[in-house]
Amino acid sequence: MTFKAFTREQWNAIRAVRDDWPEGIDWEEVRRQLVQAGQEFWHMRAHRLRLGPPAKLLGKLRGAMLQIGKLQTTLKALPENFVRNAPDPYVELLQQELQKWLETYEYFCGPAFRGRKYVYRDFLYANLLYVWIGPLSVEPSFSRKLDNTPCGPMIDFYTLTLKAILGKAPGPSRIAKIIERRRSLARKTSPFGRDTTV
Repeated sequence: MTFKAFTREQWNAIRAVRDDWPEGIDWEEVRRQLVQAGQEFWHMRAHRLRLGPPAKLLGKLRGAMLQIGKLQTTLKALPENFVRNAPDPYVELLQQELQKWLETYEYFCGPAFRGRKYVYRDFLYANLLYVWIGPLSVEPSFSRKLDNTPCGPMIDFYTLTLKAILGKAPGPSRIAKIIERRRSLARKTSPFGRDTTV
């Protein structure tokens, strides 16, 4: 499965989770941001499956950087008439590009993501919160039924949006935990606490 856009039925259902939305919402922008979040999720998932586990890739990148370092040392040791511009500028460009990838994957293998298999799904959860408190301008909260089951527009918003993007959605209790975790991180800044922490 992948995700390209919401169907009319899906989008109408998402919009209908509240009948008292704040005035002045740019619904086209809201839809654009949600579609982008869904597309980014599937792009990152495909990228992850294609490249393999981040820790394994990080090891390969470190190995490649080590080999480039050895190559540059070897090039510098050659007589000048063999290699006029040692180290080779193309080797340096490759080294710079690999260094960028290395820094990225050191971050993904760092403490913030260690032991978490689906980091890109966390980005999706965060993006939904950002749309809820940003373009939709609604406080991130939910209620509970008498049996303590989480309920309310925000639970429905997550359920319907995740089902459209992922093909399935966690149950209300799991969604409530997702919201609470994201909300505790996001309360550092903004009207309802939006930040860029993931």
